[in-house]
Amino acid sequence: MTMGQHDPGAQHGSAAWLGAHAERYLAEVDAALLARSVQDRAEIVAGMREHLREATHGAMPGDGAALRDALRRMGDPQAIAEAAADDADPSGAQGVAPVVDDHVVAPGSRWVESWVPSVALGLLLVGGLLVGLVLPVVLVIAGAVLLWGSALWTVQEKALASASTLAPGLALWFVLGFSGVEECSTQSTGVDVQTVCSSSGGGGAVMTAVVFVVAIAGVVGSGVLWQRGMVRATAA
Repeated sequence: MTMGQHDPGAQHGSAAWLGAHAERYLAEVDAALLARSVQDRAEIVAGMREHLREATHGAMPGDGAALRDALRRMGDPQAIAEAAADDADPSGAQGVAPVVDDHVVAPGSRWVESWVPSVALGLLLVGGLLVGLVLPVVLVIAGAVLLWGSALWTVQEKALASASTLAPGLALWFVLGFSGVEECSTQSTGVDVQTVCSSSGGGGAVMTAVVFVVAIAGVVGSGVLWQRGMVRATAA
């Protein structure tokens, strides 16, 4: 019985049963790799076993949810063996099992369509660039609601996305607001009154460079999180 035919945890929930089921699953993977003459099957199975250990690290005793999720993500043993056989190069070396995204989008989750990453992050970016006006505030709120209500990102990624998308706009407004600030003073000499004005540089070149780096980091971070969202939306 393969993983494709049986859903781990559907009828059994104990961690002990899941441990035994995981070993049977790995044995099926090993047999499928052997049937396809994959030379590095031992390394592949060992890597998958280590991945299962990492997936369950820190889980509460008796809680098999992490292991069940890891087994589901790995997929059918026959499909894994076929992928490993297809990855073989002409010299006969075999590829290892592909790395799977640890974040799983549960079936039936809301706002996991392919348009969500572009709209959510786009609203935050545009709203951040035009911050201070009424409409941009609405855009930021709408983007934040869509971002935090979607199941495409983890909580940490959502917090990072919020900061990354707003960083370029805040950096821009910082530069515009503090560069070239004019300061004036009035001097009186008898009957004459003179007003002297001078411009400050808003922190100079160092501050401008720091703000520029923050803006670039925000754009790069937004791009990475957008890509993750798109990949997960496609797989959902």
